[in-house]
Amino acid sequence: MSHAARKRRQHADLAIRTAHRSTGPGRREGCLGQPTMLLSQSKRDPFCSFPMSNKSPLASACLEYAYRDVYPPLLLQSTQSRELVSVEATWRRIGLEWPLMFHLQVAGALNVVRVHTGFVASAQSEIMRLKHQNQGLSMLMSILHGLRRPPSDALIMAMVIAGMLCDTIESPVARNEPVSPIAMAQNLHIFGRLAMVPATLGALVSMIDRRGGLEKVTGYGMLGILQFTDLLLASRTSSPPVFACVAAVYRLPGEEWRPDQQAMQMWESIGQGFDGIVGLDKELLQVLGSMCEVTVALDHYQHRRERAHAPALRDILGAVNVTQHELLSHLKPKTVNPKPVQSICHEAALIYSDFVMFPLPQCCGVRSTAARRLLIVIEQLEKDDAQYSVQANDDGVSPSPPVAALLMWALVLGTLAASDDLDKRYYQLKLIECLKLSDVRCWNEFQNTIRTFLWWDYMFTDRVAELWEEVGHNVKP
Repeated sequence: MSHAARKRRQHADLAIRTAHRSTGPGRREGCLGQPTMLLSQSKRDPFCSFPMSNKSPLASACLEYAYRDVYPPLLLQSTQSRELVSVEATWRRIGLEWPLMFHLQVAGALNVVRVHTGFVASAQSEIMRLKHQNQGLSMLMSILHGLRRPPSDALIMAMVIAGMLCDTIESPVARNEPVSPIAMAQNLHIFGRLAMVPATLGALVSMIDRRGGLEKVTGYGMLGILQFTDLLLASRTSSPPVFACVAAVYRLPGEEWRPDQQAMQMWESIGQGFDGIVGLDKELLQVLGSMCEVTVALDHYQHRRERAHAPALRDILGAVNVTQHELLSHLKPKTVNPKPVQSICHEAALIYSDFVMFPLPQCCGVRSTAARRLLIVIEQLEKDDAQYSVQANDDGVSPSPPVAALLMWALVLGTLAASDDLDKRYYQLKLIECLKLSDVRCWNEFQNTIRTFLWWDYMFTDRVAELWEEVGHNVKP
């Protein structure tokens, strides 16, 4: 008799003995324990039907957290709501049937929980995580070494989970400031703290190429997960995504969204400042327009105005991801030198995205790195200002009003993004110079000017009000 059969026989005997002991004087025969009363009502297998089902309570709890809260948001753009349950069921099933996936899933779940803010890893959980991680990676390397045919969806899924088995990046204590709802909706605050392993990404890309392209990977909800993984790594490195955006994965805000009066008022000003800038190509203008649309939708959703007609978070996430993909795809190779004004818009848009649309943890350094690049292109603009419309004044030559307003907006975002005190102070001095050459003389004029570009009051008003208090007194009334 097999071990599993002996276990089932023991459980059956125990159930019978328990039922008989429950029958005594004064009890009716019909009150014998029912199967639903005797067996566990949890998701753990009481009969240990599969060797992998005998998990510790800690591993089970971490897996449930990963299945329920961590991974499903990655599927919102690629999977219909009614299909999420079946996709989750395939994850659970393959974890029970395939030892490789069992070890990787347990290790991945323990690692994700370890990354989550506020969780202090115990010695027991660390030992368990490393044990499953070593076993899973050893099995994976053995399979990959002997692989002679295109990899299956399950093997590609195993490679994605293996990429999550990495160290965490310490994140500084966040200030008490507004946070974009996108950060929590896509668990960017968790995945952004996982250290990247370039070799793993290279191996994953090679596997997908051998499979025949991203569109061929359809099982286990991997299409959406792979697109998100590619977008996440591209955002962290400010580089173009490896895979093309699959149109079926992302959806722009649907027909259910009906902008209310406040949303229409935002539409009247946001993005209008870009129209007067000479030198911006049509592709970048389209991306900036999409970012404006997402901002208006986010504001409507965040303030819960007219909920019946507010945009759904699922649709907003779809618009965010496709727009982020377009923004990163527009990055030029280092061998190409775009016009300074074009680079200013692009770098400032990357900073804005890291605040609002695809907000990664501060430890990733996305916005601070973009702030340093922005300083360089602003200096290039000052040297090459003969290429653009300029006007003469008592102080010499200064940019035209549209370019001056663009610089003001970019300098504000650069000041907010700079992590180094010297960079921040340099931005402030540049902003003071820009304000002196402009017609802006008060807070309302300053705020109305930067609102004509990419802007969200919910995220920036309080921070920029503090900035104005520091630099505004240098402006002549």
